[in-house]
Amino acid sequence: MKLILFIILFILCISEISFAQDSEEYRDKIVGVSVSTLSGLALYITTDLTYEDNLKVSFLVLPDQSEDDFFIQEYESETVFSFGIEYQRDLLESKRLRLHFLTGAGIDNTLYRFEDCYDSNTNCFFTNAGIGLGFDIEIVKGFIINIHTTYQLSQSHGDINDKFYGFGGGIGLGIHLKQK
Repeated sequence: MKLILFIILFILCISEISFAQDSEEYRDKIVGVSVSTLSGLALYITTDLTYEDNLKVSFLVLPDQSEDDFFIQEYESETVFSFGIEYQRDLLESKRLRLHFLTGAGIDNTLYRFEDCYDSNTNCFFTNAGIGLGFDIEIVKGFIINIHTTYQLSQSHGDINDKFYGFGGGIGLGIHLKQK
């Protein structure tokens, strides 16, 4: 519940910053929340490296959460973490849509992908790497939905060691931040 409140407050604060700025400025940063098989459940920022190259960094650290949180799978106490990085190369870009190639990697314990990791006595985290295609769609001025599909390798670590090769994906909601 604390995470949901934090995410809502984060989005509201960023939306106030976004709407307070002049809408005609060039927009080259996006911040938001995403859930992905590459980087887990996380806050993210995407920034331009060049006109066609972008870098997306995602992160989340919540120390010692109680067992009533929905994504910890009944652990009494565990630090929840998620870190990821993506390189994105624009293939097509218009005013409201962006199609891009992506390659990325991440480490997380927020999304459990293997059945054995659901056991409350099991400690698992994952490393992930993959390539894929992503879409950013501006649904309302300043608000972006991003969707991607990847082909990836996920490796579990800890009490259970298993590998998964296959398709994954993700979805996120972001807000444009404008540069001065």
